[in-house]
Amino acid sequence: MAQAPSDARNTILLRQSSIPLTSILPMLFKGHIFVACMAFIAVLADCMILFLGNIPFSAGQILTEIKVASFSCMGILGIMVVGVVFLIVWKRRLPDLPRAPDTIAAVVSYVADSRMLDDFEGFEYLDDRDMTSRLAVTGKRYVYAKRPGSDGRPRYMVDQDTQLIY
Repeated sequence: MAQAPSDARNTILLRQSSIPLTSILPMLFKGHIFVACMAFIAVLADCMILFLGNIPFSAGQILTEIKVASFSCMGILGIMVVGVVFLIVWKRRLPDLPRAPDTIAAVVSYVADSRMLDDFEGFEYLDDRDMTSRLAVTGKRYVYAKRPGSDGRPRYMVDQDTQLIY
């Protein structure tokens, strides 16, 4: 939303899952490839625990078992290092957030005094399908930018895009 106006389906209405395994496919279908890759790396980290437990420490173990477990762990660690580097680069591209949106009060501060709230009036009684179709009919796009508030001072907010050029 900070780079260009976006529709509500891919931003505001995006459902997130806290379990990496269940978020890979939905994020791929929504077009969030980087998030899906990071979820896949989290699943690989769980698999690495299994491989670490299978690395034998006695001379009587099978050589193939040592090689498979050791090389699998090294491969997963290599993928994790590449993921961390991409995460650092990706985080530098994110917009400036004066407050982290991890509490209700912080989220309210971004949408307070926004014309976007008029679009969502009466949505509390709708199910997901009706809400998505009702928003698609409006065709409005939303943007995160510094806009003047009700007091006239500019502040960061999520609001509907006022420009009609897309």
